[in-house]
Amino acid sequence: MDSLFSRMTALLASTVLLLPMVCSEQTPSERKMSFTVPTLQPDSIQSFGYKCRWIAIRTDDLQAVISTLGLQDCRVGSWAEGIQTAYKYPDGEVFVTPPVNGYILCVSRSLPEFPTSDLPDEITPILKRLAARFADVQYFFTYRVSDGQAWARFTNGTCTRAFAIFQGDLSWNSGELTPVEKGLDLEFPSEQDVMKVAGNWSIDPSEFEKKPVDVTQGIVGKLTPPST
Repeated sequence: MDSLFSRMTALLASTVLLLPMVCSEQTPSERKMSFTVPTLQPDSIQSFGYKCRWIAIRTDDLQAVISTLGLQDCRVGSWAEGIQTAYKYPDGEVFVTPPVNGYILCVSRSLPEFPTSDLPDEITPILKRLAARFADVQYFFTYRVSDGQAWARFTNGTCTRAFAIFQGDLSWNSGELTPVEKGLDLEFPSEQDVMKVAGNWSIDPSEFEKKPVDVTQGIVGKLTPPST
């Protein structure tokens, strides 16, 4: 009896010791998102913007952006690789740039589109999540093939402006006009207008190669699906 009691006591003790280890294990999704930005090497900047979509965030904290955005399967990538994969659709990845003139840009054609009568609003929750951590978060979309142009801005956690036109229909319109918009034809906005707003609010990525600055590599990763 004493021997049986001793074995049961030992088994219970080992189970208690293993319990914290089991509970502390990460889920597969958490492991995919667990990424520490390493030292990044110098690289050459590349322009982008037309027929694409991106988020501009006023910060120099690359680690915080990746964590808040919830990217999975992250890896270091050059600007050439990052922009190339960002333009793939619908399975492209997100390229998160290093800080450029005070802003980090998250670019991908796979970022959610702006809301329309046929599409749910999947971009606003992402912008709100970022805006809860960063003071200035901006979203830009341009795709001339479908005649879609959009921009939005969150300041100190609040959406101060959102605008989108898709095939001639105004599908997103909140907040007051910003000064740069007052000089645009908002009934028929063009992709150049999107670049003008981006350049006024933060930075115009289509001009990067005309005004090159010293940059490093960036980070490439997959955006967490909305349902997860």
